[in-house]
Amino acid sequence: MNNKFNWSVSGDYDYASTQVSLSTSDAKKIMDWGKENIPDDDISDGDNEGREDTPHITILYGIVDQAPQQVIDLLQGKPAVRATLGKISLFENDDYDVVKISVESEDLAEFQEILWDEVEHESDYPEYKPHVTIAYVKPGSGSLYSGSTDFEGMELTFDTVVFSASDGEKTNIPLGSIAARLNWSA
Repeated sequence: MNNKFNWSVSGDYDYASTQVSLSTSDAKKIMDWGKENIPDDDISDGDNEGREDTPHITILYGIVDQAPQQVIDLLQGKPAVRATLGKISLFENDDYDVVKISVESEDLAEFQEILWDEVEHESDYPEYKPHVTIAYVKPGSGSLYSGSTDFEGMELTFDTVVFSASDGEKTNIPLGSIAARLNWSA
């Protein structure tokens, strides 16, 4: 099976990562919310570069090996992933605030734990906090958007994990069905 899927992404990362990508329609809803609710003046660098243009949920960033095979071996064919969106919240740091949607997903947490335990990686974040980034805004302005329930309760299903090498090359890793998850969890 050929898992290669070419995306036009600049490769400016230090490590590889894994993620699930939102469907085109779900991604559009989130990007539209950001454009309608977060003015350009609040964006961290003053232009649209601070807006997320490929909404996704990271499973693990910091993977040292740029080849996807170990991740494929660990995840391919596992049951599809379910996730529920929560409130809009934020991460704060000195350079910018991250406006994001919190995510609840035992399935993603399970995948993250598998990768954390089995794949060589570098991480400063031992606690997994799944989320969908909407935008990077100026420090202190993220609280203006935090607490919104516009996406709360929205349920998502993912049948593919994406391995992204640091150069931007992406490899799709197909998962099984939701029905398989029900049997797998039993």
